[in-house]
Amino acid sequence: MLVSVIIPCHNAEKYIAECIESVMTQTYRDIEMILVENNSSDSTLKLLHEFSTKYPDKVKVLTETKPGASLARNAGLSIAKGEWVQFLDADDLLLPNKISNQVQLVSGSVANLVAGNYLRIENCNTEKIFTVKNSWEGLIIGRLGVTSSNLWRKSSLLAVGGWDDIKSSQEAMLMFKLLQQNNEVIFDDEFNAIKMERSNLSISKTNVKDNIIRYIELRIAIWKYLQSTGNLTEYLLRVLKINVFDSIKILHTENAEAGLSLYNEYVKHKFKPIQSSSTSFLYLVLYKIAGFRMVQNIIG
Repeated sequence: MLVSVIIPCHNAEKYIAECIESVMTQTYRDIEMILVENNSSDSTLKLLHEFSTKYPDKVKVLTETKPGASLARNAGLSIAKGEWVQFLDADDLLLPNKISNQVQLVSGSVANLVAGNYLRIENCNTEKIFTVKNSWEGLIIGRLGVTSSNLWRKSSLLAVGGWDDIKSSQEAMLMFKLLQQNNEVIFDDEFNAIKMERSNLSISKTNVKDNIIRYIELRIAIWKYLQSTGNLTEYLLRVLKINVFDSIKILHTENAEAGLSLYNEYVKHKFKPIQSSSTSFLYLVLYKIAGFRMVQNIIG
């Protein structure tokens, strides 16, 4: 079974060689690699052509002039021949058994997604990130794998229109669309993907307000979907309440006006906050006495 590996590449000259070699050293050999150059101003395109020359039977190079990783991934998806797709960011890595292990897991399955554990590396510190084996809970709290740790069924991706061209929450939005189509997810317990966190490259560090708003709005969309389909259990409702309220608190510290606006729209008349790891009993007592705006100004 052919697996298509799609890698968007924007100014990736420092990282792309190691990334590509981590694919070429996979124990699973039935692979094609699609490298999508996306408006680089460094030597990325030159390096990509060098790899296509080195591996002519494995590597294809595309150019996508519209900016953004989502559009670059969709460009690669449009020519992919594999039944399953491995997406990979240009600075991330796969360990040798990643694709082989997940191909074995999907054999005979009707699932459209494999959600994998992964290693997160930032400032030389390595953290194991586990998936949550309730697919809706995992999606809500951001523990349903990431772009590179997962394996995606191509036909299902095409059926939902591929990646949305948004600045953040791209993989969560894509997984939400897939779960609406078929909520059977296969979970991979191995740690065979490495996600590199580089502060100088991360959009989440520079667009905090918009990213949190997008994050919250997606959880509200999940809430409404589960409610409309009769699948909003008491447990998932609790998870959503905690997640949305905690996110609005974070937004308020970055932008009080935006945080208060979303609080008034989604929390004030919808539900009472509940105690969680980031909402203490003291916070709830003060919240009941003084209200959201005041308690945020005091201890938020």
